[in-house]
Amino acid sequence: MSSILSSMHALAASAWVMAGCLLLVPISGALLWRTRRLTARLRRAHSNLMIQHVEIIRHREQLGTVLGAMTSLVVEVDNRGTALRVHPTASPYRTATPANGAALSSFFPLTDPQALPRMLEAAHRSGTPQQAELEVCFHEESRWFFVTVSCIDDGRHLLVARDMTPLHDARRAMARQERLHAALVQHAADGVAVVDAEGAINYLSPGMHAALGLQTPPPQGVGFETLLAGDDQDAFLRQMAVVLPQPGKTARFETQILKACGDDAILEIHAANLLHEPDVAGVVLNCRDITCQRRYQEELRRQAFCDPLTGLANRPLFMDRLEHAMARMARKETYSYAVLAIDLDRFKRVNESLGHDNGDQLLLRVGQILKGCMRKVDTLARLQGDDFVVLLDEIGDKLEVIRVAVRIRDALAQPHLVDGVEISLRSSVGIVYGDYTCTCPEQVLRDAETALRWAKTHGCDGYKVFHAAMHKQTMAQLEMEADIRKGLDRNEFSLHYQPIVSLETNRVVGMEALLRWNHPLRGAIPPMQFIPVAEESGLIVPLGERVLTLALAQAVRVRALLGEQPFYVSVNLSPRQLVHKELSTMVQRALERARLPAGVLKLEVTESLVMENPAQARAILKDLQDLGCRLAIDDFGTGYSSLSHLCQYPFDTLKIDRSFVSLLEDSNLRHEGIVQAILHMAQSLDMHVVAEGIETPAQIQTLTRLGCRTGQGYFFASPMDAPSLEAFLTRTPCVPALPAILAHPSLPCAHE
Repeated sequence: MSSILSSMHALAASAWVMAGCLLLVPISGALLWRTRRLTARLRRAHSNLMIQHVEIIRHREQLGTVLGAMTSLVVEVDNRGTALRVHPTASPYRTATPANGAALSSFFPLTDPQALPRMLEAAHRSGTPQQAELEVCFHEESRWFFVTVSCIDDGRHLLVARDMTPLHDARRAMARQERLHAALVQHAADGVAVVDAEGAINYLSPGMHAALGLQTPPPQGVGFETLLAGDDQDAFLRQMAVVLPQPGKTARFETQILKACGDDAILEIHAANLLHEPDVAGVVLNCRDITCQRRYQEELRRQAFCDPLTGLANRPLFMDRLEHAMARMARKETYSYAVLAIDLDRFKRVNESLGHDNGDQLLLRVGQILKGCMRKVDTLARLQGDDFVVLLDEIGDKLEVIRVAVRIRDALAQPHLVDGVEISLRSSVGIVYGDYTCTCPEQVLRDAETALRWAKTHGCDGYKVFHAAMHKQTMAQLEMEADIRKGLDRNEFSLHYQPIVSLETNRVVGMEALLRWNHPLRGAIPPMQFIPVAEESGLIVPLGERVLTLALAQAVRVRALLGEQPFYVSVNLSPRQLVHKELSTMVQRALERARLPAGVLKLEVTESLVMENPAQARAILKDLQDLGCRLAIDDFGTGYSSLSHLCQYPFDTLKIDRSFVSLLEDSNLRHEGIVQAILHMAQSLDMHVVAEGIETPAQIQTLTRLGCRTGQGYFFASPMDAPSLEAFLTRTPCVPALPAILAHPSLPCAHE
């Protein structure tokens, strides 16, 4: 720029000198004209030069202003990198503007010192500007510059360095984000797919490949719906039709896919229409494999509404179905339903005999049999143990229900092979027909179970249809159960005692304790009314303990009256007591409280009671024998009457049932033969025999002749309370001699 201005000044000075010289020479007319013309041209040239000078100065000022506003470093350097001229804009990177002639590395220290020489050489050789992003370290602060090197002439270059650190950092951050996103997509469990407006696949993420079980990418243009299960392909296209019309529209749905390996999987898909986004230009499908989640939910649902053993419906599901049936009946007059409650008779015995595993297998078999007896619209449920219920839906008539109950009974009665053992099951069925009087499912099920109890009580292997009287009786039983509980608390129960007499010595050798209940409002209640209720409710256990305590306490007083005379008290055990695991402990505790030897106590059980659960009964009776208690089998001859049963259990006493004793009145040899056979069997087993229900001298005569040594009955004394018993024993410690009885057949009974 300065050389151009100097040339312009020299040209103007030469013009004025030439004009001055011409004035000193004599001028002709032509010469004068040419001189003036030349002078005018010179003046115009000078004026133009001055105008250009002013314009150049203005441009120079503008250039200075522009360079002053620049943040870029502008340096003129030679081939060795020495700064020939440094523009003041370099000052932002140092405390002072670098001096001309300084090495560029002194104020622009590149981390790669060889980068600038390579750019200078390339610019000089090619004659084109060279550009690069270079890192510069200012006082331990690293910054990045976009450097441009242009060759001005041979030996001089113009270097412009623009600080691009913020842009470089932003690009690095963006690159990190891109790598992060790529890693997330690469390793994400969820899959991503991009499809076009027709559903053709444009992109599948690695997670999507894994979800689909693909080893290689699908062919270009394949529709995403082809990867789905057949029934879900149309559903997917319908969802696509929802999101396509509106940019940015989303939809969430589930679909089932068919993996390459042939397995099914369930995907949760979130579809977003990004066709309007140039970088995407498709519908993005974010897919999550929820197969395990759905299977877990299905398992939870199955556990919540299905029986874990049989897979049948459980109580909550059955009650829900029953509630729907009741609601339908309320809406539709022609609709009807029925509920059947089913129980396997003596299943507990089978279960304990074969083992619980085999019992479970038997229950599975029962579930399959019951299914075969019903229609698909019916509901079969297992409530607990061997309790099953059936909801017969849309029944035609009541006879149809009866036919189902009979079909169930007959199917279960068929022989079933369990662990090599052939078993025929007997069942009881309670039936209730749906009607408008029931207000809740619980009431319907209650009535069906009430009918079931009646079926079991009035003979197993049958069915009973519920009627209102059953409910009334059930309510009466519940009321009696509550009264029994109160009676235990209020000491309303007492014992009566019937003496047991030696037919040889005519002395009282024992007594049988008999439970009595004097209700404060209803008076004396017969044992046959409240004992079954206590047995069913489980109250027989505390009631039996009360009986044992009272009987042993009375035995202490009787033994004090009789002195050294042998004497025992006999107490009956109920079925629930016999299988109670704490029975032997309870007996031992009662004996210790009474301070009596165990031999004073004789426990009576019936033969049929023992056969309810032979293995458990045998173990408990053995524990009682080990305590020293005496054991009697009661009502012998009315149950199984098996010699093997007598041998298997530790009984020491056999009681002949009153039904056999009563037959001895007519001197029938056949009847005598039955009693004699029982006596001979007992004698061969070294068992003591007691005849029950003796009421006449003729019976005593026959029993004595046949060899029976002990008996009890109304002939000797009727059951009496404790004070009466003590008075009886004090007044008559022995009954009249047998010869006197036989000599006077008309002698009245003791209770008369």
